[in-house]
Amino acid sequence: MMGWNVHPPMVSLAVAESVTPVLPSQEAVIPSGEALTFAWDAIGGETWTLFIYQGSEVLDDNPMRVYEDLTSQTLTIPIEEALPVGQYVWYVLARTLAGDTGSTHRTFEVVRACPADFNGDGNVDPDDLAGFIACYFSLPPCPEGDFNHDGNVDPDDLADYVAAHFEGC
Repeated sequence: MMGWNVHPPMVSLAVAESVTPVLPSQEAVIPSGEALTFAWDAIGGETWTLFIYQGSEVLDDNPMRVYEDLTSQTLTIPIEEALPVGQYVWYVLARTLAGDTGSTHRTFEVVRACPADFNGDGNVDPDDLAGFIACYFSLPPCPEGDFNHDGNVDPDDLADYVAAHFEGC
């Protein structure tokens, strides 16, 4: 009688020891329109899941993007899938058959590569000036009206934007 020679795949029966976010670093500022690489160090783990949330906190039921079943400790989001301008939080789960281990949360911000390109179309033109002025004078002013990022939308923002607009990129 012929016997079966079965070699099950090697799997970990222990939870991953640790997962540490590496890139982007805490509070990194990333220019818009560029590829974005996420990287982490892990002790243990068979696959990883990357969670990205828009905003400044993690809302477990509403991630903006989820990348599952990753088999390496890096992921690059290509330019054509670039994240829009805004603040983000990310973390990683290391997965094994025994359970999941989560990393700490990291924050980063995607900013306009050229601040004077208000509408983000790659050109500094009258459309940008009109867009900023509409934002600045809306009631209440839109958050992007705080051009100098001092927490207030005030005449300094208008003056700073006009100067940046005519300086170009």
